[in-house]
Amino acid sequence: MIRQISGLILTWVLLVPFLTLSSVAETVADDVQALRKGTEITSLQDLIADLNRQSVLHSVVADQDLVLVPVKKGHIDGTAGMRWNTRSGFLLIIVPMTIVENKDRLQDVETAVCQINYDHASGGFSIAPKTREVFFRLSVPFLPAGKLGSKDIEEYFSFSVREASRFNPALKAVAEGRVKGRDVLDYFTTLPADDNQIPVGTYVKKQVEITWKLVITSQGEVTLHRDDQSVVQSQATVANGVVTFADKGGELSVETPGAYRFRFPAGKLVFERVDDASEGRTKLLTESPWETQMP
Repeated sequence: MIRQISGLILTWVLLVPFLTLSSVAETVADDVQALRKGTEITSLQDLIADLNRQSVLHSVVADQDLVLVPVKKGHIDGTAGMRWNTRSGFLLIIVPMTIVENKDRLQDVETAVCQINYDHASGGFSIAPKTREVFFRLSVPFLPAGKLGSKDIEEYFSFSVREASRFNPALKAVAEGRVKGRDVLDYFTTLPADDNQIPVGTYVKKQVEITWKLVITSQGEVTLHRDDQSVVQSQATVANGVVTFADKGGELSVETPGAYRFRFPAGKLVFERVDDASEGRTKLLTESPWETQMP
């Protein structure tokens, strides 16, 4: 890719002698950003075509502008939906929870949902008025641009499934009468992270005058930003509740991998060192919790 971009720059310079270096750099940056975002999605038809291109199993409910995708990950085993709502300008992602309805516990479940939505960064939990089904939903605006990148949609979808899976055990405990609704967050902090699920999301923290941002994708690609400047590119793998970071590049990258246990007390990402020779990485990851940031 670097060779292709370099050749592209050379061709532009030869063909357009008066083209400034700054404008070339801006154009290349736009091209790279486009590659990162993937295919432009501007309609339900575009979304369906992209799912077909990636051979993602799905079904379409045309009269509801809805695409249904089977999901089996963590505590979620069912069908999630994506609705492209042209009128409102939102892509709506809906992930049903695996919670058996219990009418005697409905009020406590409602209390639990309110507690989570009020205190937790992601929010987005709801109860369907007719079916009383509990689900996580995320509304992603695509206006005024009128489009979203296919890779962005993939990350939003993964984030939604992860959030539904993370909170499913706590809400299930409330529905089954093992935990009171008002105590759902206290109970949630006692739960271990999913043993083999990558902690997909964007997390931030401040240290002195520096803002750090940790971005983890569903493919395990990790980017660490220092004040919006990328300083580490890494690859994450998870097994038995331990995430291992193997740096691939960046000015603050480390040659040896680092392994950490992770959990989510009160919606914050917390790391605990298992094995890492790098004191700098250990200090950054473990010294204080990481706040969850919406994608």
